Amino acid sequence: TVVTNAIGILGTNMSFEAGTLDGWSVLVEDVAAEASYLKAQEGEYSAQLHATGWSNWSWNSVVQLIPCVSGEELRVTGKVYIQSLAKAGTNWVRCGVKMESTNEAGRTSAGVEFDQTAPIGEWLDVDFVRSGPVDGADGLVLWVGGTDAGKVDVFFDNLVVTSTNTGVVVT
Repeated sequence: TVVTNAIGILGTNMSFEAGTLDGWSVLVEDVAAEASYLKAQEGEYSAQLHATGWSNWSWNSVVQLIPCVSGEELRVTGKVYIQSLAKAGTNWVRCGVKMESTNEAGRTSAGVEFDQTAPIGEWLDVDFVRSGPVDGADGLVLWVGGTDAGKVDVFFDNLVVTSTNTGVVVT
């Protein structure tokens, strides 16, 4: 007899095939956020954050809350396509995917980020593991941020969040 954990897939509309951002909260200051047919790594749609630029500090994201328990291992995979990620001036502009606790007592995060030196015009891999610090929810965050941006155009697709905290399998 071998006992292993079952693997469960979490999240809603993670490949954006609804053609919308349903299931996600849009929190943007200076970019437009939408489900786009312009680039897709899997299926027909992806999430797109884009702007012609901004001055000063800006944080832009779409967020989905994923329920988790303390110690739960969450694995996040997906793809990011950078069409443009240009800074304006000497400051920085970045994009990425992260998970962070919504509970201040366990305020930590894990993720992958890219800056203006990342490859342009190809799908880049997202793959990281997050251990839930507290019971509650973690926010899965697709983001673009920085100070003094030029043109920004980033796509996110084929996101998968899995957990081994869904019960046991006996074989």
